[in-house]
Amino acid sequence: MTIALAAIRAALDSGHDVTLLIDDNFTDLVRLAIGDEPRVISYPRRELAQGSTWVRAKHYLRFIWQLRRNKYDTALDLDGTVVSARLVGLVRAGVKMGPAFTSRTRTYQQLVPVNHLTQHCFDDYADMLRPLGILVPSVHYLNLPTSPEVPTVTKKLGLDASRPIAVIHPSASAGKEYKQWSLARFAELTNWLDGVGWQVVIVGAGSAEQVRVEQLLEQTAATVANACNQLSMTELAALCQAATVFVGNDSGPMHVATAAGCQIIALFGPSDSVRWNPKGPHVTVVRGVLPCGARCASELCDLSYQCMTSLTLKQVQAAVADLQVPFR
Repeated sequence: MTIALAAIRAALDSGHDVTLLIDDNFTDLVRLAIGDEPRVISYPRRELAQGSTWVRAKHYLRFIWQLRRNKYDTALDLDGTVVSARLVGLVRAGVKMGPAFTSRTRTYQQLVPVNHLTQHCFDDYADMLRPLGILVPSVHYLNLPTSPEVPTVTKKLGLDASRPIAVIHPSASAGKEYKQWSLARFAELTNWLDGVGWQVVIVGAGSAEQVRVEQLLEQTAATVANACNQLSMTELAALCQAATVFVGNDSGPMHVATAAGCQIIALFGPSDSVRWNPKGPHVTVVRGVLPCGARCASELCDLSYQCMTSLTLKQVQAAVADLQVPFR
């Protein structure tokens, strides 16, 4: 969602009457970024994951009523996933558009060519808007405005605004463990940052990331603020606006931190950095020193993902040394 914010802003600025259909996990972040200007329909993912069958059915039927009560000239699916295609299929619209790479082609009357194999996802969204006469002028993510939650979050975590703050996200999306730098290296980095005067905050969300964060904390003797499962999406953005640097694997929080204006040290291995590197003015991508073979993907790597396992602490320390401190 963070990557799409500049495209959404361009659509709103074009004069079109826009209604956004957004996963409820990101609604508050979109409101922070764009304000109360657009109408928003939130897909109730969290409500559909809890409660009795009857309660979940009521939430879903209320959502369907909101989705179908208006008719639109165009329904534009920016993602082309199975879920987004299913939802666009329920919208009452004269024309339904989606990316040509989608597997759900029957949902749409118009498929938009997108070079998703060789360009950044950010540029996919720009391509999707072009047939509507909308241009995305920015080459970076939309900058989030300064969050009013910054002082609240720093106080909540016991942080000193006069000392540099490093935010560390040691995880990646569920099922994408191959993108993760080792916990032993993250522990070494945490110890080193603490030893040279940084305040270290560990972030994460969900039960799987909670386990990984706890394992990291067992391996470090550093003084650390554990913010795992303690922050909303907008509070994470506020923390990153207070921080000097965000260090982490290819993940959603990395993109949020970039939009928040933080300096980024992005740790990449098998991920395609051309497609997924954070697009911001203060980004350093660090990769392992050893390349992988021809077969290196989520399902299989002939060389055991040495493109990530060969990424050294010294490389990350060197990136930290090049940071602007203090920042902002």
